[in-house]
Amino acid sequence: MRLRTIAASAFILVGTAITARAEGNMPHVCVNLKTGELRLLTGGSCPAGTKLVTWNGHWPLLIGPAGPAGPAGPAGPAGPQGPAGATGATGAAGATGPAGPAGATGAAGPQGPQGLQGVPGPVGPAGPAGSSVASASESLFSVVDQTGQDVGVATDVFGGFIYRRVGNDAIMFFATPAGPVTGPIDFYHSTADCSDSRYLPIVGGAGFAYYATLRGGTAFYTKTMDPNGTVQVPILAVEHFNAADDATQAGVCSPLAIAGASVGVLTTTTDPVLASLTLPLRLK
Repeated sequence: MRLRTIAASAFILVGTAITARAEGNMPHVCVNLKTGELRLLTGGSCPAGTKLVTWNGHWPLLIGPAGPAGPAGPAGPAGPQGPAGATGATGAAGATGPAGPAGATGAAGPQGPQGLQGVPGPVGPAGPAGSSVASASESLFSVVDQTGQDVGVATDVFGGFIYRRVGNDAIMFFATPAGPVTGPIDFYHSTADCSDSRYLPIVGGAGFAYYATLRGGTAFYTKTMDPNGTVQVPILAVEHFNAADDATQAGVCSPLAIAGASVGVLTTTTDPVLASLTLPLRLK
């Protein structure tokens, strides 16, 4: 194919050259056998890398045999990267693997809020009458301090249950020779921020006297009666006081959720005598 191209090119070139030369002169052409480029001979010899060809006026142009193929040229630069192909369809989800082993047991949660304070048990039945006949007032013992100051009447000498009048109310409380028993106390609230009245658990009774918790000369009790357990107040918060805390001041308001509890509004009464007892207490 290359020889035919070279011959055709030479024929056209020579045809042009014949009109420019005197008739009878044979054209001479320099042919680059690698590129097929043709040049008329203008000097005494062809340039390096070309072959001298003489055309005698007859077709085809006589050209010598092709030389051996030259070495391959260097590889051209890489072309630009083609556009990314379309994303293939998502394959079907694989089967669910087996369940892993159970994790370690978590840490224990925080301790829940303290429940409602329990109420004292009822006073036991009276013991048998003594051998001597005495009035009711003589059968009860008075409790006094070391100066003889009256503390109250021991309605249960063995259990230490004391009856006393404080202001216009009659209260019942526990005492030992070391003085009135002082323990933790909780005030309950029906609002989450403790902004409402304080409530205490109702201790059943007939309403002649009220169970009280003493802190020095201050008695804390409720005068609400609920012998049948029909009072149900929703509780949302609580103030807790330890035995050494001042329960007359505001305490820490903690959340507590109780749907309904038998509680009554707090009554607080101060008795100067109970605040200045000289211990130990004794029976008169």
